[in-house]
Amino acid sequence: MSLVVTALCAAAWYAGEPAEAIPRLSLLTAWLCFVLLAAALCIGPWRVLHNGQPTLNFLLRRDLGIWAAITALAHLLAATVVVMTPVYYGRYIDGPDIQPLSVLVGPASIISGYLIGIVCLLLLAASSNLALRVLGARRWKRLQRWAYGVFALTAAHGLAFQYIEFRTGVWLIALSLGSLAVLTLQLAGRRAVLRRAQRG
Repeated sequence: MSLVVTALCAAAWYAGEPAEAIPRLSLLTAWLCFVLLAAALCIGPWRVLHNGQPTLNFLLRRDLGIWAAITALAHLLAATVVVMTPVYYGRYIDGPDIQPLSVLVGPASIISGYLIGIVCLLLLAASSNLALRVLGARRWKRLQRWAYGVFALTAAHGLAFQYIEFRTGVWLIALSLGSLAVLTLQLAGRRAVLRRAQRG
């Protein structure tokens, strides 16, 4: 996983003009975070639906979650360089040709990005066998469930920036379908667990 993420980031960095390297890296890490987090959240319900066995600490899911958090933090750093500038604000947040709600959606989306970063730091710190032993299974699992909130905020954050930056078409469709797929699988897994509990 580390080699794949590193190779993609290197490719984004060197893919075009050096002046646009950080914006390219910001966009790539945003999508990597979304895809990795979506994949991590799909593993649990997928296992429940196929073999009826939810697991507390599945290594692939944890690795995906760790790299989702790392790419989220990388995106936060890169996006801060890109977004927190007068040029960006003048073009997308408070310029003459902005989207009608950008003056409200923009700052809220930026704040949500930093909130996602803080929670990802907490989840990253807790993503180890040592943390599992120290916290105990129940508290550790409760903390890991914050990933659902992170995914919801990430999807909302991403949709908001598609709106702010006039991105439509494939970007918006991919983000919407990905979010819907995760939600659908999570609900199906939850229903399967409830049915099994009622029978048992």
